Amino acid sequence: VLCGFGVVYMAYDTLIGPLAGVALLILAYTFKLLEARTERDANMVVTLSYFVMATAFLFDQGFSKAIYLLFGSIVISASLISVNQPLITWKEGYRSAAFLILKCLPVMVVLFVLVPRVPSLWNIQFDSQQARTGLSDEMSPGDIARLGESDSVAFRAIFEGELPPPAQRYWRALVLNEFDGRRWSRRKGEGGHGGEVSPEKYRAWLLNYQTWFHGQSNPLVSHYRYKVVMEASDKPWLFTLDWGRPLSPDIYLEPGFNLTAAKPIAEPFVYRAESINGVGLPPPEQMPQLRQVRRNLHLPDSGNERSRRWALGLRAEAGSDAAFIEKLLAHFEEQPFFYTLKPPLLGKDSIDQFLFSTRRGFCAHFASTFTYLARSAGIPARVVVGYLGGEESEVGNYLLVYQFDAHAWSEVWLPGEGWVRVDPTAAVAPERVDGGVEDALFQRGEFLAAHSLSLLRFRNNPSLNSLRHGMDYLRMLWIQKVVGYDRSIQAGLLQAIFGGSDLKTTVTVLALGLVGVMLLVFFVDIWLNRLPRASPECRIYLRFCQKISSYGYRKESNEGETAFANRIVMTSPELAETVLCITSHYVTLQYGSLDLDVSSRRQLLKDFDREVKNLPKRKYFMLPWRKLARRS
Repeated sequence: VLCGFGVVYMAYDTLIGPLAGVALLILAYTFKLLEARTERDANMVVTLSYFVMATAFLFDQGFSKAIYLLFGSIVISASLISVNQPLITWKEGYRSAAFLILKCLPVMVVLFVLVPRVPSLWNIQFDSQQARTGLSDEMSPGDIARLGESDSVAFRAIFEGELPPPAQRYWRALVLNEFDGRRWSRRKGEGGHGGEVSPEKYRAWLLNYQTWFHGQSNPLVSHYRYKVVMEASDKPWLFTLDWGRPLSPDIYLEPGFNLTAAKPIAEPFVYRAESINGVGLPPPEQMPQLRQVRRNLHLPDSGNERSRRWALGLRAEAGSDAAFIEKLLAHFEEQPFFYTLKPPLLGKDSIDQFLFSTRRGFCAHFASTFTYLARSAGIPARVVVGYLGGEESEVGNYLLVYQFDAHAWSEVWLPGEGWVRVDPTAAVAPERVDGGVEDALFQRGEFLAAHSLSLLRFRNNPSLNSLRHGMDYLRMLWIQKVVGYDRSIQAGLLQAIFGGSDLKTTVTVLALGLVGVMLLVFFVDIWLNRLPRASPECRIYLRFCQKISSYGYRKESNEGETAFANRIVMTSPELAETVLCITSHYVTLQYGSLDLDVSSRRQLLKDFDREVKNLPKRKYFMLPWRKLARRS
C-alpha cells in the first residue's frame, strides 16, 4: 500500500486532485480485488466498479466513451446479479442486466431533460502540467511543431452559409506581445476582457468596435456566422476568424481582437460567433486603440545583434514600412528556407541562427523571426497564434480543425491601415495556406509520422474517410445535444413545449413526466412477465423436444418424460443411450434438485445442456406415414 501511494505521488507530485484521486481510487480498488474472499467482498468489489467506471467521464464525455461505459455498466450489473444469484448462467445474468438498464433508460432521459441544470460534476480543472494537448499562452521555437504531430480534434466550426475559402481560414486564438530573446508571451495584464484597462475605457472601445463591425456593408466584405463546437482545452481562450465578435453570453472580446471565456474550458463547449473578412481595421483616429501601439516595438536589450543590423539596413534600402515588408517576404521566398516539422535545435541567439544558418523551421520560427525583424526596423509588430485551415466534413456543413492545424503568423501596424496580417510561412510554403499542413508535409513523410495507424493518413480511401467523418459527426451531435445541454437550452425547450419555464412549470412537468415514464415501465414489465418464466432445465428440455421432433417423435400433453423416453427407445434403439441420459438429467434437476448443492447442480446443468447440444437433428426426408407410425 505504501509503495502504491509512493508511485502515485511520484507520478503526480501530489495526492490531492482529480488525477491523483482517480489513481488512488483505482489502487484501492485493485487491493480490494486481491483480498476478496467472501460474498460480501465480491459485492463490495462490484459496487466499487461503478464508481471506478464513472471516473472515466472526468477525462472524456464523448459519444464513444458513453457507449463503451454503457456496455461496462451491463457487465458490472451482470456480475452483481451473478454474485447474488449463483444458480443462473452467465447468459441469463447478462440478459437480466441488459433488461434492467433498458428499463432505466426512459427514466434517465426524463430526468436528464427536465431536472434543473446545475454545473457539471465533471467540470474540474486539471493541473496545468497535466493539461490537454493544445495551444499555450507562450511560444518558443518548436512548441507548435510538437502540436503538428497530434491528430486530435481542436474544434469544429458549423457555418450557417457557405464555408470560407482556405486562404481565409485563419482562426485567431492569442496575441503574443512580449519577447525575451527566445520565447514570445502575453504581456502581463493582457488576459481577461480589457486586461489592466479600466472597465469604462474597455466598454467605450467595445462599443466603437461593434459600431464599426455593423457598418461593414461593402459587398466585397465576407460575413460569416458560425457555431464552434470546441473540445476541452483547460484554457479560457476561444477561436474566431478575423475580425470576429461573440454572439453567445459569457464570452468576451479582448483588445487583441481574440475571444476568451469567463473560465477555462474543462469540458466540450459550444458557442456562436460572427466574423467579417476582406477588410482591415479602421485607423486609430476612427477607432482608438486601448493601448499604445508603440508598446509592440519592445525588444530585449541584447542578443541577435546581426539580425537587428540586417533589418535596419533592409529598412533603409526599402524606404517605407510597406516596402520593407515586401522585401522581407521576398527574402524568405527567394532564399533556401524550408518548412519542416523537424527543425534543428537553436541556441541563445535563435533569430540569428535561424535567419543566417539553419533556415529550417515550422511556422513559429518564421513568425517569430519576421516579427523580431519588423520591430528591429521600427515597425510595431506582434505574433498571433491559432489555427490555419480546416477539413470539410462529408456529412455536415462544417469544418474539422485538428491540433496539427496549429499555426502562428504576424501582424504589423501600418499608418492609415491599422493592424495587417502578414504570414511569412506562406512565402516559404504557399501550399500550407492553400492545401493545409498535409500538403506541405506529406511529400517529406512528416505528416503524422508518429501516428501510422491514424485514419487521417488514409484520406484517399473513400470508405475509411466516410467512416471517420460519420464517427466525428456523431460525436459533434452528442456534444451539442447532450454535453452542451445547459440551463438556457432547457429553458428554451420548456418555453417551446409548455409556453413557460418558471419553477412551478418545471416541477409540474418533471413530476408528471416521471410518473408517466415509471407507469409505462411498470406496465411493460408486467406485460413481459405475464407468464411464469421457465427454469433453465425446462428451457433445455424444450430444446430437446424440438430436436427429437425431427425424428418424428412429439411429446403428448398427457405424457410424462420417462414414458416419452421409453416410447423413443422402443422404436429407435440407436437413440436409447442419449435419450435416457437426457431424461435422467432433467428428472434429477426438475424433481430431485433439493438434494444437490449449488456446484453439483450447476455442473449437472452444464452436462444436461451439452447432451442436448450433441444430439443431432434429423436431416433426411421422412414420409408422413412413417411419422404417424412413430407417434402411435
